[in-house]
Amino acid sequence: MIRFALALFVAPTLALAQAPAAPAVPAPPQAAAVAPAAQTVAVADAKVGTAVESLQLVGEAATFPSTVGKVFFWTKVTGGANQSITHAWYRDGQKVSEVALPLRFDSVRTYSYKTITADMKGAWKVEVLGPDGSALKAVEFQVAD
Repeated sequence: MIRFALALFVAPTLALAQAPAAPAVPAPPQAAAVAPAAQTVAVADAKVGTAVESLQLVGEAATFPSTVGKVFFWTKVTGGANQSITHAWYRDGQKVSEVALPLRFDSVRTYSYKTITADMKGAWKVEVLGPDGSALKAVEFQVAD
């Protein structure tokens, strides 16, 4: 009787141990890690003048004498921390220089300047180019007698 009871107890256990395993259910696909989207760079303000003091433009004008020495292009940029913008300088429609400027924070005041000599009269323009090279803003000015 004990053998019969033992057989009744052991037989189902062995049968369960030998039963085929249920097919594995695949784990749901994990979402791919998404890099944070680059913030949109916007130009809040842009202007030209004769100097920058305490990160503020001085001597703002639309026309400068050929004896000005330097013209500063000042911009206030929002968004785009850890990216960069470019100031592209043009005289009479021809690009004369580019200056890459890093954006360390979400709101930055930055500037570049161009040394002006007496023979550099003409129509000037400075463009702010975004991280992707697109024109965000342009400011025009004249250098005259």
